[in-house]
Amino acid sequence: MDVNQRYNESFIPGPTVIPKEILEAYGVDYGSSDLEYSFFDSYSRTQQLVSTLLSTGHEQKKVEDGNNNKPWEDQVIIQVGEGMLALWSALKSSLLPGDRVLCIVSGLFGDGFISMAEGLSCQVSKISFPINTVPSTPEDFEKIRAEISSFRPHLITCVHCETPSTTLTPLSQLVKFAHEFDSLLLVDFVSSAFAAPLGVPLESIDLGCLGSQKALSCAPSLCAVTVSNRAWDKIQKVNYQGYDALLPWKGAVQKQYFPYSFYWAGLEGMKRSLEMISAEGMENVYKRHRECKELTRREIKRMGLKLYIERDEDSADSVTGVVVPEDLEWSELDAELRKKKVCFGGNYGELKNKMFRIGHMGSQANVDKLRHALEVLESTVQEL
Repeated sequence: MDVNQRYNESFIPGPTVIPKEILEAYGVDYGSSDLEYSFFDSYSRTQQLVSTLLSTGHEQKKVEDGNNNKPWEDQVIIQVGEGMLALWSALKSSLLPGDRVLCIVSGLFGDGFISMAEGLSCQVSKISFPINTVPSTPEDFEKIRAEISSFRPHLITCVHCETPSTTLTPLSQLVKFAHEFDSLLLVDFVSSAFAAPLGVPLESIDLGCLGSQKALSCAPSLCAVTVSNRAWDKIQKVNYQGYDALLPWKGAVQKQYFPYSFYWAGLEGMKRSLEMISAEGMENVYKRHRECKELTRREIKRMGLKLYIERDEDSADSVTGVVVPEDLEWSELDAELRKKKVCFGGNYGELKNKMFRIGHMGSQANVDKLRHALEVLESTVQEL
């Protein structure tokens, strides 16, 4: 595609459209992140914003102690790399060969944890749910608890928002089970953080993974891992060393010495995004995403198209899946939409060419623009 070709409305579920205010942050020469004190102040402020905003609804007082230690500086580790780096960072930093890993699977990325853990020579068990559902019933959670009780995993993995299948998994029971059986809980909230509430205190998730390119609407250049005290205990025992290791970051801000030269412009873009979210108010941000989800599901039904996720409570706030009409090819529909400067996301794996996705996250959670894009979708389907 011609790099100068732009869409009037892009609703690809990541990377999302970067607003002008954030994009401007990438065009500044900030100097050396290794030597400037202001960089470390900016990094700490960004950590604090991540911690505070993700804790909305479950606030705990976070204050500096007498030694000028700031608790968020070890709770949120921001690294240079796309969201997948956060997943590898969390896994490799917290697992030893032979450790037991239980994967809660209800989609493509949940399944991906299996191969990742197996590649680290771990013993892996899984509990799978149909790709268009999430664990939701008492029977579902009893099944999970029984497997945890039997298998006694060192680590439990789950995906909060499965972007390909557009589901949202409730976390509260998983947090409860993880603490009951002394297992660490790793949650991939790359596509839900800052779009949908976690529903649990951030501190109750041992390892939480996010990327800058989804609801933060930044370039795919940074990721973050939230780390609990329980997780730090295991990370120190594992003592993994590598570019993606978490351990070298513990206390790094206080020491003002990082494992590598940091991408300062990327940090400023991320901080600016978080400041915009903070100014809007996290509850208002969540409301905006819910309204976009509700509009999309309502209009798709009105058009006579089929939603991939039937139950509203199972569907993500940040992305909606639509079944490709039987009499159309996705490639044909996609091409016609692009001619009209509207773009939605295709899919992967078993869902390729069967379901497309409308990404209403971050800057794309805009009711007016979304409504116009849905009108274009309706007219295009009618024409074809």
